[in-house]
Amino acid sequence: MGRTIKVAAAQTGPVLVEDMRPAIEVACRMVKDAASQGADIICFSELFLTPFFPNQLREDYEHFFLELPSPVTAPLVEAARRQNIALILPFGEKSGQYYYNSAAVFDRSGRHLGTYRKTHIPAILPSNAKGGTGSYEKFYFTPGDSLAIFEHEGVRFGIQICYDRKFPEGSRALAVQGAEIIFMPICAATYGE
Repeated sequence: MGRTIKVAAAQTGPVLVEDMRPAIEVACRMVKDAASQGADIICFSELFLTPFFPNQLREDYEHFFLELPSPVTAPLVEAARRQNIALILPFGEKSGQYYYNSAAVFDRSGRHLGTYRKTHIPAILPSNAKGGTGSYEKFYFTPGDSLAIFEHEGVRFGIQICYDRKFPEGSRALAVQGAEIIFMPICAATYGE
């Protein structure tokens, strides 16, 4: 039996401030816009609420991590619920003593279906190559240990985050588990010419 699901991919652009609230306000407007265009689910980019802090070595990083439910993300989850749209919310997750590069999934009713934690964590030194900003993620994030399958209105999907795409085994494992869609939130920089 065929079915159609309309997906919205939301790109907020560079975040230069360390306060997550302005990004939440922009994201809420994007949710409303996606819903008005008939989207069933919206996915934001990797760590979209914060600057891409892993491209630097810094000691003051803990404020970029949240535990769900969070008063910071609650307005976005509520906006998606009000607009009757499912939400994939990539964020820096704190869980106990661990820090993850994660993506939480919420259904149309705002119910948290689960969270994917990025499994492949890079350490790439900066270079002069195009997009060579580098990434010190291994200093910030703990690797996730599972490839979860989520279901939205009969559609099964998985999530992988950015660097995970370099390793095809994860995508294959999700497909074997029945994923019909693989969402891939990415935060990658390029230099202008």
